Amino acid sequence: MAFFILLIQEVFVMLHFKLFLGLICFINISMYSQDLSDYRWKNRILLLSDSGEMLQKSKKQIELFAAYQEDMEERDLIFLIFDGKVGRDQDFKIISQISRTDNIARSEGVFLIGKDGGVKWESEFFVKPSVIFEIIDSMPMRRSEMRRKNKP
Repeated sequence: MAFFILLIQEVFVMLHFKLFLGLICFINISMYSQDLSDYRWKNRILLLSDSGEMLQKSKKQIELFAAYQEDMEERDLIFLIFDGKVGRDQDFKIISQISRTDNIARSEGVFLIGKDGGVKWESEFFVKPSVIFEIIDSMPMRRSEMRRKNKP
């Protein structure tokens, strides 16, 4: 009899634990999307998910774009870095709490997020700027932006 009571008690504890974990994941995902919503319809984001020491991969990826600032501005492209705990801007200043539970940042790599907030493309480190610009320029919203810019 005592065995069954302990078993029922263990099942009850596990159910509460799973509910607690699910709630934490939901809160973290909501918090992340709220952070990205600040950029929605304003910027495209190159999210660098880098858990390496000193964020060396992110630093090298940003260096690859250093000579292309005008091209980035033309495409409304910014960098955000996720270091496994917090979000950072391209100067590596902490800007927000971001959770790795979000499917965007589950693994290391480069994620292109469109102005609508959706993940448009992802890759491992290191990506040439020309590849990113080509992908962006092929997007319908970007084509529309280019047409509007070229109208007299």
